[in-house]
Amino acid sequence: MRILYKILSLALFILLMGFAVKNAYPVTLLYYLGISWQAPLSLILFIALLTGIVAGLIAITPTLIKQRRELNSLRKQITASSHQGAQ
Repeated sequence: MRILYKILSLALFILLMGFAVKNAYPVTLLYYLGISWQAPLSLILFIALLTGIVAGLIAITPTLIKQRRELNSLRKQITASSHQGAQ
């Protein structure tokens, strides 16, 4: 299984590296108030991907915290009820 994982990781790395090399030409992003930024297309896409991942993690964090608190509360209830039943 490790070998398959390493082969797939290497193939993905080669595909992404090829994509980055093929899309190394500069692209200009235009913002409001005349602000612009020029960078390679592959870098801009990578930053957009990372921004999306971070935004998704930030959006899901409150739900995860709430579920973790509820899970801990339920575990305490189970532990308390099992101790009462044993007596």
